[in-house]
Formats: sequence, structure tokens, C-alpha cells
Amino acid sequence: MALRQLYYPVEQALLCDYFDEGRPEELFALDIWEPDPLAPDKAVYLEHPRCSGVEGLDLALENAVARIALTRVQERLPQWFTSKDGKPISGRQLRAIADRDLLLLPLHLFTLNWADSGPGFSWPESYHVTWFPLFNRYVVTASADCPDVWGYEDRALGHFGPEKNPIEGAREVITSFWQWQLDDYDKSRWAYLFSDGAVSDAEANAWADAVWDTTWDPTPCSLGRFD
Repeated sequence: MALRQLYYPVEQALLCDYFDEGRPEELFALDIWEPDPLAPDKAVYLEHPRCSGVEGLDLALENAVARIALTRVQERLPQWFTSKDGKPISGRQLRAIADRDLLLLPLHLFTLNWADSGPGFSWPESYHVTWFPLFNRYVVTASADCPDVWGYEDRALGHFGPEKNPIEGAREVITSFWQWQLDDYDKSRWAYLFSDGAVSDAEANAWADAVWDTTWDPTPCSLGRFD
């Protein structure tokens, strides 16, 4: 199956960039910030952050990869609602689903709550791992209910190859992400799970207990940039 049957040209280009693989010659000059002229309403391309104070090509690329991975489950990702002047406002933008020969199938790992900052005000984050055919990589994503923290709702946290079990590979990526937040921002441990999935409540808590312990030594893995 050809790449163009799975990914639009602009998506193939940004995936090559994310996985640090050379683009095919015909995609060298492709602008991944502009919509694919053959499918402007459905192909994924880079977008600028939705809140001020957040910039960077790496974050934009991580977000685009995450959107490709999570298209099929976007209605089940964390969502935040409020209203203004009687009109509903949502934190997450739902997008058109692209026409593909094969839709990627993200595996839900678990959804946690970082904290309750007030009645009805939580900070959920949902984790998935998705296999990217033809690139032969698993990608781990984190999804929030709004772009307030990173400028985007969704991020690709890191990736690994088929030689690793997807749950174990995801554990390395996620716990390294948590460890980075603890080391650089003194991030507090998350509070509890909203729901489990392929990873049980007990297992997710064991991952967290290992991170928020000064004796833990993270396992190296191939991570996207976090800053």
C-alpha cells in the first residue's frame, strides 16, 4: 500500500520530519504550514498555537502528528465546555475526518486528572499509543481538554519501534514525560484516574509512584522535544 493512500502528501512530509526521516524528493519543497491543495479541509498540517506565550516548530509538529493519530477518537478525548452570552464554548476543536484507505486505531491507555482546582474544574489528560503503518513506529500522545498549558490540546510525546511491546514502550515515553515535568517544573504528582484502558488503575499509579521517587532512573527512549 502506497504512502499516499494512507497519508496526504503534507502529512507524509510532516511525519518524515517528526520521525527524522528524509522526505522523498517530490516533497522537499512542500510547505507543511499550508493546507494540501488536493484536500484543504481534511489533510492535517501545522497550525499555530491557540494561546499566547507558546511558540515553536517542535510543538506544532507534535500537535500535527497527534491529530493524525487521534482523528478517529477525537470525540472521546477530554473536552471542556462553558458558555458566554448564551452560546456554548468548547476547549477542543473537532475536525473533519479525512478520507483514507485505512484509519489509524489509537489504543487508549488511561485518562488521569492532574488536579481539581475548584468544583467542576479538573485538569484531565488522556494517553494513547498509535501504530503508524509504513513508518513502522508507535507514537504516544497526550490529550488535554483545552490548549491552555501547551497551546494545543494534543501532543505526540515520543515514539518507538516494533521491537518493544506497545505498553512497555508507552510506559517509557510517558514516565519520561512526567519525569521531565518534575525535574524542570517541580510538577506535583497527578491526583487520580478518570478512567483506565489498556493500562489499569493500579499499573498507572505504579508508574507515577516510580517517577515521584528520587531513586528512580528513567529508561532512555526516543522522545519528542518537550520545550
